[in-house]
Amino acid sequence: IKGLSGTMPLRGYKQRYISNICPIVYTKKLDETIGYTSKDYRIYVHMVEPSYIKNIPLKKGGFWSELAKINFFTRLYEKSSNFKDLITVIRLISGSPSKFNYALDLINKLKKGFLFLETIDQCDRSGHPSYHGKNPDSSENLELFLKGEIEILASINQLKAGITVKNLDTVVLLHSYSSNNKAAQKIGRCLNYIGDDQIAQIHIVCLAGTMDEKWTENCLKEFDQTKITYV
Repeated sequence: IKGLSGTMPLRGYKQRYISNICPIVYTKKLDETIGYTSKDYRIYVHMVEPSYIKNIPLKKGGFWSELAKINFFTRLYEKSSNFKDLITVIRLISGSPSKFNYALDLINKLKKGFLFLETIDQCDRSGHPSYHGKNPDSSENLELFLKGEIEILASINQLKAGITVKNLDTVVLLHSYSSNNKAAQKIGRCLNYIGDDQIAQIHIVCLAGTMDEKWTENCLKEFDQTKITYV
């Protein structure tokens, strides 16, 4: 249908249009979908504890920890079901220093890897060449990465369609999503960057004891569960 992507819209006029005109929806698991089945993969979910250290300033004085702040806004969302409160929780979890530092430690142990982050600031603080809209060196970094002259590339964007990265077999994702479609699409893109002769190693960083656990479980439910390991 013109104007629609492959992902079913969840809200807005497109959702209303689909509900009225095309009420029957056919679904397939990702492993049954062309483009995913051609790649063998292993997914590793790394459970990371949020920080208990009280180093985040409060407006009225004092400090609270990363865990306390996330729990506060999570409870606020659970009471209100307000979309703005959910966005706050998503930003806190995706911007978690604990997750970010763990992802950096993980990627720094690799000989070759692609690091999928959430913000330009995270890319710029990663210590690795980056690929994003505000980096004038993005195109050059991507070309060097494709040639194998750069070992690690950090990005918040999908790379060019149809590319395969030389000797790449490992991708680190900082964050899954509350939308399983969005997360699955990002994992699928990662699989496409990896050569057919490689077993893709997908590492996802999950913040333990938070809504991130539910999101991660949800985003992986369409994948082969025998290929998923929790670390």
